[in-house]
Parts: sequence; structure tokens; C-alpha cells
Amino acid sequence: MLNRRNLLMSAVGGIALPLAVNTNAQGQTSKPRAPAPVPGLARFKVGDVAVTAISDGYIDLALKLFPKTPEAEGQAQLARSPQAKPLRGHVNAFLIETDGKRVLIDSGGVKAAIPSLGRFHENLAAAGIAPGTVDAVILTHLHVDHIGGLFDAHGVAAFPNAELILAEPEYAFWTNPGLLARAPADFRPFVQAAQSAVAPYSNRVTRISGEREVIKGLTLTPAYGHTPGHSAVRIASSGQQLLVWGDIIHAPTLQFARPDWTIVFDTDGDAAARTRARYLDMAAADKIAVMGAHLPFPGHGYVSKAGSAYAYEAAFFDYDA
Repeated sequence: MLNRRNLLMSAVGGIALPLAVNTNAQGQTSKPRAPAPVPGLARFKVGDVAVTAISDGYIDLALKLFPKTPEAEGQAQLARSPQAKPLRGHVNAFLIETDGKRVLIDSGGVKAAIPSLGRFHENLAAAGIAPGTVDAVILTHLHVDHIGGLFDAHGVAAFPNAELILAEPEYAFWTNPGLLARAPADFRPFVQAAQSAVAPYSNRVTRISGEREVIKGLTLTPAYGHTPGHSAVRIASSGQQLLVWGDIIHAPTLQFARPDWTIVFDTDGDAAARTRARYLDMAAADKIAVMGAHLPFPGHGYVSKAGSAYAYEAAFFDYDA
């Protein structure tokens, strides 16, 4: 069962499928089958901006992690889903290529802590991106499933030439020297992971107050509540928009219908619920495409209003991107 402690505690190969069918000893044919998962990558365009979704894996959640959810109502909501595992949360990161720069939004989780994660760097390599060519990493927040790709097992920066960009309240909270000492035992690994992630970039961290365009076409905007400085990234180019909203939604099966159902990992659950409702309303009213860290890979879709609730529709795959 997932909790804060064990949250912190398959390599993907780019194997080409054969074009011909296989023939067995009796001369019968069978369909070719990939011996391992293919890389988790999907590419989109927002105006002149190229966006590549990168899968890092998944986390299986449990209903009890949503403390404001009545058991019977939560189970009924899950029963409406045709999914075998309706509380499986995907973990996605995103590569943005714009204005001659390569920018990452988040970097996946730590495989040693969560074995179902850790595919980010292999998938980044499959996309043909060398870590040394990444110019910046924008962090929506400093939770362990968003910072795992920032440093290696020796604490060395995985992106040697990248600037780290995040909200000032987020940086201040997690790097506070007294936080580790006063944190409850089950929260300390979260703090240690966050501090280990930013330490290798200490001389190239840009801290943002309020809303600001950090790279041409990319605006960091406050989405506080899940963490003290949780942020979204608004991408705008040639009249098109995309909102990369971090952890606004953890469990699509539950939280689109009930934005007030918070998760235990929220620093301020009430603020997170208000932020979620505000972003859902904005995305639905303005028909802004969204990308979410925990939406089903590639995490790209649209929000619509459904009475007093909301609904999510995956965007069609763009073959021309």
C-alpha cells in the first residue's frame, strides 16, 4: 500500500518491430510481438513550439490517500470507470523546444524509491536528446516524482548546462535549513530528496516570484496548494495555448468529477482544491489544451464542464507534429 514512506523508497528499450511475420515449425504465421515496451514518447506542436511528452512510468494510488472522499461515494466513482486500475497515476515529464532552446518541465521520479518509475532518462535518450543539450529545467514543484531525473546516484547534476527554474516559495520551503530537523520522520525523505535535487544546481537556480515569462513563450504561473510554490507553465505561440499544469489532477477518475477531493500529499488541501477548480474552470471556459504530470500518458487533452463537475477528453494524436 502506498504511503509517504514507501513512496520514497524495466528498462525501456527502443526495439524495432520486424516487418515480416514470424513462421512456426508447422508453417503457421503469427503476429510479430515486441519483446519489451517501446519508448514512451509523444510529440505535439503548439504553434511553433514543439512539445514531447516523456513517460517515466506510473504510481498506483489507493482511495484512502484521498481523505475527503467518502468511502462509498469514492468506490461508486471508481466503479463507473471501465479501467482495470482506475487509480493508476501516470508520471509524465515534458520536453519543450522553442526559440532555439531545449527546456524540460519536470524530470520524472526516483526508481530506487518507486520501482515503477525511472524510465525518464532512457526515454529522453530515445528521443535523441543528450543531457548536455538541455538549456533549462522548469520544475512545477519539488516532490520526488518530479525531480528524480535531476541528479545521479552520486549526487551529480544530470543536466550539466541547465538552469533550474522554479517558484521562489517552492525553493524557500524545501531548502529551509530547519525543515529537515523539524519534519516528521515519514516526511524527511521527501525533504532530503528535494534538497539533493537542487544542490547540484545551486549556482544556477532562478527563483520566480508571481507570474513571469521565463523563456520566450513559456510563462510560469502560480498554482499554489499542492505545495507552497506549486506552479503551472503556460505555453503560447502563434495564437495557440497549452497549459502544463503539474499536479492539478492526481486521479482523473475521481478529481474531474469532484475537484474538492484532495490527496494527502497536498501541503494545503483547501488551497489545492480551490486552485484545481480555478484551473479546471479556466481550461474548460477558454478551451485551453492541458498537459498533466499524472494524466494518462501522454497527458494531453481538454477539459469540459459537465454540470457542476468537469470531464476530461484526451487530445487526438497529431501525426504531423
